[in-house]
Amino acid sequence: MSTRKSNCANTLTNYFNKKIKTTHDGNEVCTSSPVLTAITPGTTEKSKSDVADIGCCFDQKVSDELKYKLLSNVWIPDEKFKFPISGNRKLKFQLNWINRFPWLCYTNMQGSGAVCKYCAIFYHNFTGKGAHQKPGVLVTKPFNKWKNAIEIFSTHKDTEYHKNNVFFAENFISIYCNKQLDICQKIDSALIQTIILCGRQELALRGTSDSGPLTLNEPVHNDGNFRALLRMRMNCGDKMMTDLDRINRAKSFSILVDETTDISRIEQMSLCIRYIDEDPEHQFILREDFLKFVSVENTTGKNLANIILDSIKSLGINPKYMVGQGYDGAAAMSGNFKGVQAIIRKEYPAALYVHCSAHSLNLALSHSCSIQHIRNCIGTIKSVGNFIKGSAMRTEILKKYIKEQFPESKWTKLTSMCETRWVENHDGLIRFTEIYGAIVNTLEELQFTRDIETSSKALQFGKTIITSDFVISMVSASILFSLTLPLCKNLQSVNCDLTEAMAYVDIVLHEINDMRSNMDNTFSNIFKKAEALIKSIDDEECIRIPRIVGHQKNRSNIVVNSPEEYYRITIAIPFFDDFIEQLQTRFNNHKKIISSLHKLLPKTCDKFEIDLNDFEIYSEFLDLKVLPQEIKLWKRKWTDELDVDRPNSAIEAYIKCNYEYFPNVSFLLKILATLPVSTSTPERSFSTMKRLKNFLRNSFGQERLTGLALLSVHRQIKINPDDVIDSFAKRKKKTDRLCAIKIILQKVNFVK
Repeated sequence: MSTRKSNCANTLTNYFNKKIKTTHDGNEVCTSSPVLTAITPGTTEKSKSDVADIGCCFDQKVSDELKYKLLSNVWIPDEKFKFPISGNRKLKFQLNWINRFPWLCYTNMQGSGAVCKYCAIFYHNFTGKGAHQKPGVLVTKPFNKWKNAIEIFSTHKDTEYHKNNVFFAENFISIYCNKQLDICQKIDSALIQTIILCGRQELALRGTSDSGPLTLNEPVHNDGNFRALLRMRMNCGDKMMTDLDRINRAKSFSILVDETTDISRIEQMSLCIRYIDEDPEHQFILREDFLKFVSVENTTGKNLANIILDSIKSLGINPKYMVGQGYDGAAAMSGNFKGVQAIIRKEYPAALYVHCSAHSLNLALSHSCSIQHIRNCIGTIKSVGNFIKGSAMRTEILKKYIKEQFPESKWTKLTSMCETRWVENHDGLIRFTEIYGAIVNTLEELQFTRDIETSSKALQFGKTIITSDFVISMVSASILFSLTLPLCKNLQSVNCDLTEAMAYVDIVLHEINDMRSNMDNTFSNIFKKAEALIKSIDDEECIRIPRIVGHQKNRSNIVVNSPEEYYRITIAIPFFDDFIEQLQTRFNNHKKIISSLHKLLPKTCDKFEIDLNDFEIYSEFLDLKVLPQEIKLWKRKWTDELDVDRPNSAIEAYIKCNYEYFPNVSFLLKILATLPVSTSTPERSFSTMKRLKNFLRNSFGQERLTGLALLSVHRQIKINPDDVIDSFAKRKKKTDRLCAIKIILQKVNFVK
C-alpha cells in the first residue's frame, strides 16, 4: 500500500475512532479510541536472536518479520529441557500445558517463565479491561508462580483483550502471507461501502448522537444509519473502476438543464448530459446521465449560462463538443438575445437549442384544454379524483363498485392529475372514462353519509359529472389523449431521438387531421359512446341541448336541429382545430433544426437534395472539402442496396455508418442522435432530490446533496472503495465523506 493511501486509510480510520473529551474550559476535543486499531506494516528487520524465543518481544518494537516468526515457529522446549524449580514445593513448568493451552509459550529470557504469545506480541493494541488495566504477567513479563498456574491460564484465555489479540494474530498472518487485505484497508472499504449503501438507498447518515467510539453494543440513542450499518457488519463478521472516458471520447454531447426549488427554498439547477456511449464490445448506447445539482441565486440568462459552462468545465468536460442544449421554454433559458441558449451559442455556435419536446406537447394539450367545456371537464375530473383519494373510506367504496361493475378492469383507484405531469393526466382521464359508472355510484352513496362536507361535495360532483356537456367533453378528450399517450411516453424516453419524435408527431397529426376532415363520422362515434355512458347510469336519461335564449355571452347559444350537431359544433370542432394548430406550431422549430441532418438517414437520403451550407456550423469538426463527395457516396450506397432494410432512426444509421469510409457523415449522424429530445432526465433527478433533501434533512450542503444524488441516480455504476480512498487522499480539505465518491462518479465514469 502506497504512503499516500496508507495515510488516507489512517485518516479515515481515525475519523471513526474519535472519542469526545471535554476539557476544563468546557470545550470538546477529539482523542483516539481503542475500539478500532489498524495494523500498519512496519519496516522489516532481522531478529537479533537466532532462536524465536517469545521473550525477545519484551520492551522493544517487534518487526513484522519477527512477529510472523514468533507466531509460526516460536521456540518450544523439548522433553530434555530442564525447567527451573521454584518455591518450597519445588514446582516447575509442565510441558503438557502447551498442549492444553495452544497460545502458551515458554521463554528462557528475562527470568524465564510462561508467556501468552498472542498478547506478548500484540499487547500494545489494547489497554485492558475497563480501559485502565495495565498488562502484566503472561503479557509483558513471564509468569512463574506455578502454584496457581492452571487457574491463571484459564482466567487469561477468557479475557476480552486475549480474544482480541488472537483475532489480531490471525489477521496478521493472513495479511503477511498475502491471503487478505490489511485490516486498515478492510475497515476503510467497509466505511466507503456503507456510505455508498446509504447513498443508494437515500438514507441519512447521521443520527441523534453520532460521535464517540464505535462499539458493538446497541447505543441508548439513535446514532444514525451509517454507524448502525457498520455495527451490523462488525457483528455479522462481515478491479479498478472502469474508466469509460465516455463524454469527451464521444466528442458530441447535449446539455440538459431544468430548475426547481428545494425544501430550503433554494433554487436548484439539475445538470444532465446526453451522448452516445460506445462500450468495449462496440455497442452504441444513447445515454442521459445526471451530473450534479447547482444552487442558483441569480436567474438571469447570463448568470445561468456561466454556471452551466463553469460546471461542465469543472467536471473535465470539453464544452467545444457541445452540439445541443435542451431547456424548457422559460424566457431566461430560451430567449433569442439574452437567454441562456443565445449566450452559449455565441461562444459555441454548434450548440443548437431544442425546446423540450415533452413540454411542447404538454403546452399544446394545455392550450387545447383551455376551451371552456374541456377545461371545466378536466378540472372536475381532478377535483373528483382528489375528493375520493382524500379518504380511505371513499377509496374503499370506489374499489367495491369497480369490482362489482368492472371485474376485469385493471384499475382499482383513480390517479392524480397535475399541470406538469401529463402522462399521468393521460392515464387519469382515460381511467376516469373507463370506470365512469363506478365513480357515479360512489358519489351517489357518499351523498347519504353523515359527514356534511363529504355529502355536500358528493352531491355537487355527482350532478356535475352526469351532465351532457361533461360526458361529451370527457369522451372527446379521452379519444384525443389516447392518441397522444404513446407520443407523450416516448418523448420522455432516453432512447428516442429527435428524428423519431418528429416522425411520430407527424403520424399523430395526420391521424387527427383525418379525423377532423371526417368530423361527422368521428363525432358520431364520440356521441354514441357518450350516450351509452349516460344510459348506463339511467335508462331514461339522454343527451340534451342546453336552453337556447335570445342573447348569451357566457356559453354557446347556437340554434341547431339535434344534440349531436350542437355538441359537434360547440365542443369537438374547436377542440380538434386548436390541438392541430398547437401541434403544428409547437413542433415547427424542432423540424427546422433537423431539416438538413435528417436527410442523411438511409431511409430517405436518396430522395432529397442536401444543402451543404447548413453544416458550416460544424466546420470545426468536419472536412468541408471532402464532405460533398462523401455524401454522394453515402447516397449511392443506399441507392444500390434496394433490398436492405434501411435505418430510419439516427442511432441505427450511426451504427450502420462505417467511420473509416464516411467519417464526416458518421459525425453528423452522431449529432442528430445526440440532439436533445426532452428534459425528462433533469426532472426525474428532482424526484431524487425531494427524497434526499426533505423536511427532516434540509440543511446539508451542495457537495453532499450532489454526492447522494449521484449514488441514487447512477445505481448501475460500481464503485471501488480504493478509488474513493485515492480521491479522498488527494483532497486538501477532508470536509465531506461524500466528496470523494462524487468526484469518482463524475470524473472517472463520465469523462477522462
